[in-house]
Amino acid sequence: MKLPPATLPVPEVGRIDVGHAARITGFALTDIPVLIRARLLRPLGNPGPTAPRFFSAVEIRELAASRDWLDKAQRAVSLHNRRRNSGRSSGSSHVGAESNGSVIKTNNLGVRPTFSHSSDA
Repeated sequence: MKLPPATLPVPEVGRIDVGHAARITGFALTDIPVLIRARLLRPLGNPGPTAPRFFSAVEIRELAASRDWLDKAQRAVSLHNRRRNSGRSSGSSHVGAESNGSVIKTNNLGVRPTFSHSSDA
């Protein structure tokens, strides 16, 4: 019988996958790629862009026990989320430029508003 990933025991040594690394460090599964890009986590080997990432279990446990590393990692995740969420406030409008240099206004979804032109002016 195969156990669901959350109930599988985390190995003490050897390699672990992204899910186990997230559980050990206390970060969300979606935060692990952010930590890799920030060079705060180093996968084993030289995985290709779409290849699964594996980590040293011993190294991940050491990092998770370090307050300094946790602080740096949290700052990296917070900065990523702040950048990702910037410009998502409701009702805001964004200014863009057309290829001819004129400025246009768009709504927060990047859609240019349409106006109906009435013939009776």
